[in-house]
Parts: sequence; C-alpha cells; structure tokens
Amino acid sequence: MDERVGGARTGRRATCFLKLRSNVELEGDVTLAGREAGALLDAEVERVEDLSALLAARPVLRRFRGHAAPDAGLREGGPPGFLAEAPAGRLLRLVRRASFLQQVYCLPPAGTDADALLGRLERTAGPVGSIRRADDGSSALLAVPHNALLELSDHVVRRTDDPSETRRELDELAAELSGRAGDGARGRLTRDALARKRTTAHLAHGLHYYKAKFFPRLARCLLNLAAEERTDHGTPLVLDPFVGSGTTLVEAAALGLPSVGVDRDPLSALISRAKRDLLTLGPGPLAAALEEVRARQELAGGSAAESAAAGPELAFPEWLRKNRKMTAEREAELRAEIREVRRLAGDPAGPARRIVRVLVSDAIDRRMKMRVLGTGVGRFSLRFTKTPMPERFVGALGRTVRRAAAAGWARDRLGIDFAPAGAMVGDARSLPVGRGTADLVVTSPPYLPAASGRESYAKARALSLIGLGMEDRRGVDRLIGTSVGSMRGVRVAPAELERLDEEERELVAWLADDELRSIKAEPTARYFLEMRRCFGEVGRALRPGGVAVCVSGKQSTFYEFESREVLYEVPSARLLAGEARRAGLEMGELLDVKLKKAQANARPRSLDDYYETAIFLRAADPATSPARRGASRGGPGCRRRR
Repeated sequence: MDERVGGARTGRRATCFLKLRSNVELEGDVTLAGREAGALLDAEVERVEDLSALLAARPVLRRFRGHAAPDAGLREGGPPGFLAEAPAGRLLRLVRRASFLQQVYCLPPAGTDADALLGRLERTAGPVGSIRRADDGSSALLAVPHNALLELSDHVVRRTDDPSETRRELDELAAELSGRAGDGARGRLTRDALARKRTTAHLAHGLHYYKAKFFPRLARCLLNLAAEERTDHGTPLVLDPFVGSGTTLVEAAALGLPSVGVDRDPLSALISRAKRDLLTLGPGPLAAALEEVRARQELAGGSAAESAAAGPELAFPEWLRKNRKMTAEREAELRAEIREVRRLAGDPAGPARRIVRVLVSDAIDRRMKMRVLGTGVGRFSLRFTKTPMPERFVGALGRTVRRAAAAGWARDRLGIDFAPAGAMVGDARSLPVGRGTADLVVTSPPYLPAASGRESYAKARALSLIGLGMEDRRGVDRLIGTSVGSMRGVRVAPAELERLDEEERELVAWLADDELRSIKAEPTARYFLEMRRCFGEVGRALRPGGVAVCVSGKQSTFYEFESREVLYEVPSARLLAGEARRAGLEMGELLDVKLKKAQANARPRSLDDYYETAIFLRAADPATSPARRGASRGGPGCRRRR
C-alpha cells in the first residue's frame, strides 16, 4: 500500500535536485554519491550539467535565497549535483542517510500537500526543511541531509566556547542552510563552515588521532550500499572485524544500525567504545571532569600521593630508544609529560572515564608521530610536535565537552537515535562471535605487508599503550609480532605455500629473488593465508545472504629505488578478493575509489593517484553449490616489468 502524505500518495514521482557538498572534489566520489542516492531513492539519477537551465525551467527554486539558494556554495568543477524522479516519501530516507549531499530540493507532484510533507519531515528528521511557493501555485521543498549538518558541526565545535553556544550556533546553521532563517540570512559561521575542505572529525570521529582511518563518508556510503544489497529486511547488525578507531561503528550508530567491532589492539577497542560513549553521554559528566582537571592544573606538580598515582616509571621499548631522535633528553621529556598528563586526568568515575583515558592517549600520540618505513626491517622515522601533552590534553577535553553537546543536539533536534555499538579485543582469524551473528560486515583489513610504507599500527601507538598501562614493552612487541601479515610471524611451511594461488606464489617468488625485498617474501605468503582465515571467519559470522564490504588498496607497486622505475605491479585487491572466494564467500563487485592523498615529503612516483577498492561479498546460501563458489575469476594478473 502506498503511504499517503497530505491526501496524496507519496509513491507518485517528485522531481528532486540533489546538491553535492562543496568539498566533494574527486570524480570517484561523485560517482559514489550518485550510486548511493539512486539506491536510497530507488530511482535513476542523472548528473546536472547546467544548473542555470534547471533553475530557468523551475523558477520556484529561485525563491530560496542566501545559503539556502540552489546555486550557493557550489563545488568547483564538474556537476553540482543530480536530478532524480522519485517517490516524495523517499525524501525522508535520503535526508536521514545520504553521505555526500548538501541540500535536497524537492518539487512535489501535483496534488501533494507540501505542508504535510514538510510536517512529516520535521517529525522524523527535525527542523531541516522549508517551503517556497511561486505565483503560479507551484511549490518547492528544501531539506538538509543529516550528514551534512553533522559534518559541519565540527566547525561549530571549534569556533564556540561552551555547550550552550554550540547548540545555539548549530540551530542557526541548520536554519540558514534549510531556508528557515529568512531569505536575507548570510551568517559568517555558516559561510566559513561550508568553505572547509576537510570535514572528517565531526561527532566522535576526532576523539583520537588515528593514521589511515576510514573516511567517514566512505564508511557511511558503504553501509548504505551494503544494506541495500541485503535480501531480507529489518534492522541489520553490523560487524567490523578490524575495527581500528571505530569509524564504521560511529557511522552505523548514526544510521540507527547496531554494531560490534573486534580488534587485537586493546587501545583500538577502547577508542571505539569511548566514541560510542561520546554519542550518548551528554556534556555534563565531561564538563565536571574538565573542572577537576583545571583544579589539578592549579596545583603545579601535584602532591606526592598524586605523583605516585600517576603510575610506575615508564619503560620504553629498546627499538624505540635506539632511534637517533630519541635522545636521553627527549626520552626524559616524554616520560615527564606522560606522568603529568596522567596526573591531570586522574581517574574519573562513571561514563566519562573511557573518554578521558582516550584523550590522554591522543595527547601522547599527537606529541610523537611515527612513520614506519617500507624496508621490512623495522626502520621508522620520528617527528615530535611542539605542543606539550598536558596542554593538548586540556584543550582536547574542552572540545570534547562541546562535541558531546553537538551529539546531544543531533539527538534532540534531528531525532537521531544513535544505535548501540560495542567493541571487544579479539582476533579476526578467530572471531569471538557466534555463527550467523551479523547481517553486514564493513571493514578495512591490514594491507599487503610487502607494500612500500606499510605501517605497523601497534608500533606507532607503543607510547600510548605503555602510557595508559594497557601493555608493557613486551606486550607491545607481541602485538606487533602477531598481527595479520606481521614481518615477525611464524615460518610458513612448504606445504602451506602450495595452498597459495598461482599469482600469489609468483609474487612471493619474485620477492624472494630480489635482494632488497627478500625479507618480505614469507610475510606476504603468510598474509594471504591469514586473510583466507579471516574471510572464513567473516563467512561464519554472517547470516546466509549477509553482505560484506572489504576495503583494500587497489594495487601495490614496487619501484627501482634510484630511478623509481616501476618493477612490479600487484593487484592487491583482486588477490584479496580471490582469498575471500576460496574461503567460501560469493564474489560481487570490485568498486574502485580514488582517494585524495597529500604527502609533500613523498618520494617521486609516490605522488601518483591512489585508489582503494571496495570488495563486495555475500555469505553463501546453504543451497549454493560448490561449483558456483569455485567459479573462475577474471581480470588482469600481476604485471612484471623487470
């Protein structure tokens, strides 16, 4: 039965102009945006190449002015958005779930009560819309998607001083973008927020520094696309077996999807749980923690009891102490700062405790930046930032109070009911979840260890793990040595090598034959075999017909060190997809996504375009035949250029 709004069936088609965020810069993101919008609207979408022609044909759209105007704040280059003919009722779904859109302009079909449609929008999505009418009786409805407001909220958090001001400015931001503030409104804060290119730290995403984390928009888009691929209905449970900093969990929570994450690194599990806490805690407990921290600041150095409570003397790993930049003076300075930031943090009781501990870790991580080099022998470079840990911690806690206020605003004003999310310490090779637990998996596993510049994340977070007392230096070394594809893992038996795909064996043989890269041969073989186990666990955890999306680097390229000539190209994502197929998952699409990489210090050829690939998979139905699961794969193989 068609749902009715204002006496008209919402199944009748409305014309919608879907305006892209101004900081959608890459062509691949435009493609993803169109694909996601089409899935959410259940309609075909087409790119708008000439917005002026559209506005001339639909003059009622020009009734929106200021930041609400269709031609205000457009992206530079390429299409400003999409046009779609879709059921008016689908507009509500688009507003709550879309990832890349700034505003949606809907021209309701004749006979539809636009006021009733706006009323339903307000009841389900908050005050994010307004109506304009033309002299000829036509009307247009403007709606601002939730994700656009959530992304822009980070700018408000950084520009305001207290939770009350944060909420007031967010109200004004939503009013100006939705046309509710009046045609002449041109708020400076809204203009500055729209001008920001980087909007990835909103809600809880900016709680902790985390190198190479998921882009929130990409995670949300993949969750939406994966959810549309499911064959059953109801609210799905999302699983991320390599949860990292919890980006998938935060985005799933904002979409109303319950989720659970798993990671071997206890700090990753802590960060993920703290982010979920921040979505629902409210600013009160964090404001109280901030007042206690400021009171301790007044007591320079603290009492002897406080100093003892800061924990025992810190023992840094020997491999860290051997770095030439880790001088005795620097080491003493870092030890003193860690003890002081722990003293300031104290041990708050209640729900704020996890968040405060994560902010201590963040202050440590941002003070010492590590870049693991791609040599395979554990070399790394260090860079130390200027801001001391205590100063950074106190500033971050103040922002976190306002982040909690922004999350509360999203709950109260937008009606976002953040879904439950949990995170646990566990191994993706033996997931601590039952069979058929999850409906969706969205994750990004470790990349091929043979790739140049592949990071060791446990190594990069060694100071935080030790500083929080979560691991000692031996525990950090265990985390490094037992991760998927670790350079230090157990030897691979010859019989195990025979289980590799022919292309994988060719790659391993090439690495073994290269004097400079032979150390990477065995870890690469072990990586493929361990990822096969991980995919087998994903298949076990998914319900029949459940969908998984695994994001991997599209390819790994090996260069000649001096000339930077390309020697060998490895289709990493396709090889990984082959391991998923051998583990029993059914293959779907391999979707390439170009990323915007900015690395001024990268060597030549490292500045080439960089792509990740989203590998779509499905848990096999019990009726699926082994022959179908064993279908041959296509596509180009490894290309050797030596």
